[in-house]
Amino acid sequence: MTQPLVAGERYGDYELIRYLTAGGMADLWLARSQRFAGTDLVIKKIQPRYVEMTRVVKMFIDEGRIAQALDHPNIVKVVEVGEEGGIYFIAMEYIPGRDLLAICRRGVEVGNFLPRHLAVAILAQAARGLVYAHEKLDGENEPLRVVHCDISPGNIVVGWGGTVKLVDFGIARATIMLRESDHSVAGKYNYMAPEQIRGEAVDARADLFALGIILYELTVGKRLFRGRPEQVIRLVLDEPIVKPTELRPDFPPSLEQIIMRALERDPARRYQTARDLRTDLMAWLAETGLSHDKRRIAEYLRHIFAADKMRESEEFAGGDDDDELVLDKALPKSQTPLAVDPEDPPDVVIVLAQV
Repeated sequence: MTQPLVAGERYGDYELIRYLTAGGMADLWLARSQRFAGTDLVIKKIQPRYVEMTRVVKMFIDEGRIAQALDHPNIVKVVEVGEEGGIYFIAMEYIPGRDLLAICRRGVEVGNFLPRHLAVAILAQAARGLVYAHEKLDGENEPLRVVHCDISPGNIVVGWGGTVKLVDFGIARATIMLRESDHSVAGKYNYMAPEQIRGEAVDARADLFALGIILYELTVGKRLFRGRPEQVIRLVLDEPIVKPTELRPDFPPSLEQIIMRALERDPARRYQTARDLRTDLMAWLAETGLSHDKRRIAEYLRHIFAADKMRESEEFAGGDDDDELVLDKALPKSQTPLAVDPEDPPDVVIVLAQV
């Protein structure tokens, strides 16, 4: 039986600094290696109980190697995919900051929820990462056809400097396969495109639907698809989506148009590329005339987290499996959540293997 690792030990070429968290199928450690200039990294190590699940492990490694080919400011960089002592691992850059789950939760706690224009700016950066990944070519100039498949608030990290990073590119399909094998996939239906729920072939447009859900939730201040798994499936597949202006008369119509196009159930009617979606988001931001650059995002994070940012031990370590996007407390007037049915249990956003 593999002995549990402890801080201070070495794992191959890596010195383990401290344990971060457990994800859907991996343990995460903060680590350093002289091969990477002594910078902070995250080691994502498959938990021993999954080693015998050959299909899952193979996809974890294959997809991790695809992710290793992605090198973009808005995607967490994978630096190595390897094996040590019979256990497979992925090493990636460490991002001090918080994911959107933590940012929303903190904003609610301090009565300063993420301003609408900054929410759009954060998701425009995420869309920029998707543009790169979706359009990435292999060595023979053929499309890699990379699809994240698990875009959710927990997989969007905002660094203290205001840079947005997409997490878990490349291994989402492995973790989804794992959840299907143990029947726990239901918790993620909240951010799945209809075609993904139906088990059909998915392409880049599925990621855009997921991004549209997050855009709706952050700018309207209301969970979009909420309830028990069977309720969520029905909502995603069949129920009309209430337009933001029907909930908030002061909601910008031009932003609503972007959101509703991203949320088209028919992929052919949806945004066809992340590039087109990002172009429209950036145009809307320009219309507002409000400052939305990385510096403004960083200022907002500093304001809501205050001294937390200064403590190394409190830096982003990823969420737990039971984290959810919190939108049920007092927010600014323009984004105050609508009434929540007390009989409707909170749905779960399963956060997998965060950095």
